[in-house]
Amino acid sequence: MKRKLILAFWVFLLISPPVFYAQCEMFSEVPNGDEGKKNHVIYRDFLKAEKFEKAFPFWQKAYTIAPRADGKRHYHFSDGIEIYKNFYEEEKSGTQKKEYEEKILNLYKHWIECLGKEGKVEGLKGLDMYWLFESDQETTFKILKKSFDLQKGKVDSDYLYPLIDLGFKLYEEEKFKKPELLELILLLRERITFFKGKEDNYDKENAVEAEQLLEEYVDYFEPLYDCPFYMKEKDFEQMASDYWEHAEDLKILREEMEKFKCMEHPLYQKVRARYKKLTTKPVRVLTSLEKARQADNAKQYKKAIKLYEKSINEQKDKSKKVNALLRMALLEYGKLRNFSQAKKYLMEVQELNPGEGKTYMMLAEMYLMSVKECANNKMDESVIYLLAINKWKKAKELDSSLEKEANEKIQKYLPFTPQKEEIFMRSLKGKKYKIGCWIQESVIL
Repeated sequence: MKRKLILAFWVFLLISPPVFYAQCEMFSEVPNGDEGKKNHVIYRDFLKAEKFEKAFPFWQKAYTIAPRADGKRHYHFSDGIEIYKNFYEEEKSGTQKKEYEEKILNLYKHWIECLGKEGKVEGLKGLDMYWLFESDQETTFKILKKSFDLQKGKVDSDYLYPLIDLGFKLYEEEKFKKPELLELILLLRERITFFKGKEDNYDKENAVEAEQLLEEYVDYFEPLYDCPFYMKEKDFEQMASDYWEHAEDLKILREEMEKFKCMEHPLYQKVRARYKKLTTKPVRVLTSLEKARQADNAKQYKKAIKLYEKSINEQKDKSKKVNALLRMALLEYGKLRNFSQAKKYLMEVQELNPGEGKTYMMLAEMYLMSVKECANNKMDESVIYLLAINKWKKAKELDSSLEKEANEKIQKYLPFTPQKEEIFMRSLKGKKYKIGCWIQESVIL
């Protein structure tokens, strides 16, 4: 019996008359309006039960009779799209899927013709073209960008990721100009910040994913911004001050400034002149710390760590020892991903200077980097986030200059910590929960 019903449905679908999209009537404007209302009620009940095949013929009758229904609701358009999207996802045949895609796009077009709201509807169409149909990138981007502009940038969080992804891909293909891309990035950053401050986890997650993608693209296309941006972002002034006595470091700084098109900046001329002056001096024997910095800058990280360790044994200044240990820890986990060794160096920092807040900031960062490696389940993941938050709290307690950064991190990751309901369901309240791996730390839930 079920096979007969399915066969009858497909026969109906194939022989059903075409819809003329120019019409925009309401039930009250057509002679058979009552019949349309009856079919509307029937298909809506089937649709709520997710019985799409049974809903389809009644929807088509209601839609054909009165596309605008009562003139106040968009159901005949949005419901039709939902039905066809279900058919599309279930269908295996490429030809048939293409027909469904065309029907969906035509419904979006008719929706705008009859009810307006072009900005919102074009956006929904663009999202389907990106996520569901994987349509031509340039066409999809133009539709999403048009929707973004019509809504004056006040779009939902779903728009962020596709706009960033397509914008950069078209920029790489020289189909989207740099000034326009930078303008879009500025507007999207504002929207990302807005959604990250919302209580809705769905919007927050979309914003975080979009922000991560944006930073990946910005790093990939460096230099993307102009020199003033990088002067501040890279802190070239501070680097010049730190490297003023070291020719090799100044050379690296000079090359960095050239990379980011800062040759016209007064600092570049000073760095260049200083480098020339230093390189004309007799060669002197470098200290272990200087050699460590050289190896570090040359990305010879294992060699740099050995030299930093040697410099600690030669050094009497406690603060310089602390700085060397912090750098060693950063290289171990940031470049070599040796978390256990990095933790060992940070413990040495704590012994030398118990009030060093950076130790806890770095431990928290290491925990975040190890979530996938050290977590065996979702509870483990949330506990690791909790341990990281405890480290940020300790860091700002020890060093007030870290308070802003620590608070931003805490606010960002607090939603991912164990929730009261989960703790209660697992009977973990008041119990000690330990994370193994290299972390080896417990927390009372």
